[in-house]
Amino acid sequence: MGDEVRRPFLEAFGESLERRVRGVMPDPFIFAILLTFIAIILDLILLRPIQHVGLGGTVKFLVYSAWYGGFWKLLTFSMQMTLILVTGYVIAYHPLVYRILSRIARLPRDTKQAAVLAAGVSIALSYLSWGLSLIGGAILAREIGRQASLQGRKIHYPAVVAAAYSGLGLTWHWGLTASAPLLMNTPGHFLASVVKELYGTETVPLSQTIFHPYTIINFLLITLAALAIYWLISPSRGPVRGIEEFDPEALKEEAPSGEKLGWRLSRTGWRTREP
Repeated sequence: MGDEVRRPFLEAFGESLERRVRGVMPDPFIFAILLTFIAIILDLILLRPIQHVGLGGTVKFLVYSAWYGGFWKLLTFSMQMTLILVTGYVIAYHPLVYRILSRIARLPRDTKQAAVLAAGVSIALSYLSWGLSLIGGAILAREIGRQASLQGRKIHYPAVVAAAYSGLGLTWHWGLTASAPLLMNTPGHFLASVVKELYGTETVPLSQTIFHPYTIINFLLITLAALAIYWLISPSRGPVRGIEEFDPEALKEEAPSGEKLGWRLSRTGWRTREP
């Protein structure tokens, strides 16, 4: 008992909660399967079969029709989301950007600093693009854990990873890639008739959504609250689990070519410096 380290309440509570959830949380794909079967059962119990005259009188249920007819309508949206993620990945792994993230990853000295840094960068990137925040935050968290392990510093890697997803979890829909405001500002959107009936115009300008003072103030308040919470709940004492426990192969990897060559910006353009 004499060697036991007394930890702040929020740190102990967060670790206890994480340990309990990790013990019972199944793989996310399980939820997709379970929700599919729940939808099918509710369809069979609560909804009446619908008659498809065009299919020779074959009886179809709503959920089957949605899977067959609705899935293909999502291809356009799916491609848009894929392009956002791919673009975010390309930008985040560009040698110049990766080098900046790598240098930022060397700054924190303990878990609290690392978590606040990861959350701050993730939130800042989320304002520009949720895809960039998703990929850039993950790369930064991995690099923070990697640099800490290589330098012999003890940093609780799970806390850093959780903080690195703050942009996607808390603030992205207050930023420039918010889906609903951009959709409502697109001519001919599916709610155009409703919006026109209410406001006299089919579109809602971005000055009333993304760039409205209410939105900006909320974004700043959420950011400050998130940084404070991550500082409070991140462990500062006691046992920590570094990246080597979760991703030991990361310590063996080499940086992208730009990091090894040393990219720099000159007056005449990009140049590389041989090692």
